[in-house]
This record gives sequence, structure tokens and C-alpha cells, in this order.
Amino acid sequence: MTKHEFLAFLDAAHDFFGTWPPPPTLYLNLRENTPPGQARWDQQARPLIARMLKRGLLEWVPCPEARKKLPANPCGKPHLALTALGKAQLDAWNQLGCDAHTHSGHCHVRRRRFKLAG
Repeated sequence: MTKHEFLAFLDAAHDFFGTWPPPPTLYLNLRENTPPGQARWDQQARPLIARMLKRGLLEWVPCPEARKKLPANPCGKPHLALTALGKAQLDAWNQLGCDAHTHSGHCHVRRRRFKLAG
């Protein structure tokens, strides 16, 4: 899993769920979207998340449901979200291709369609 793939996945999950997904949902969907023959994405994502948090591309935000007056199903755990810098980096990679594919010019992330489930 590349950094570009992870940011694209997290952005697609936000679009699908209408909010940043809780960690269990995020990791389940990462596992389900692992391409055949690769190590599970939920395992690959853990070190990526740590590096991207440190670089300011991601942040932990409070559970969106818990902030409502009458929460339907608050998990009480922070959710992983793209920062403005993370969104800008994703947009740049989507336009120009990511650093992992600069040698080939064939960044496949823009064509990838993720299957998400709640």
C-alpha cells in the first residue's frame, strides 16, 4: 500500500460514509480492499498512519456522532481524518501521480475503485 493509496482510500471512505469512519470500520474495509497477492492493507496501513500523522497529513478527530446532542451510535473513539495538507497532497498526487510511481508514470490509484461496507 502506498501513501497515495491510503489517502485515496480514506477520502473515498469519507465520501461513502458521509463522515470519517470509526477505526474498526476503517480497518475492516482496508482488509477487504487488499488486492490479491499483497499483504493485508489493514496491517500495511498502521506504519503509514503513524508517519502521515507525524507529517501533518492526517489527524485524529473526536467521534462525529459523540458531538451531536442526541448521538445515534457514538463509538467514543477518535476517528482518522485528512487534514487540509493531506487533502492538498492527495489532490496533487491525483493530478501528477505519486512519488511511488514517478519512475514509471503509471500511477494506478486514480483508476482504483474501492468497495466499502458499513
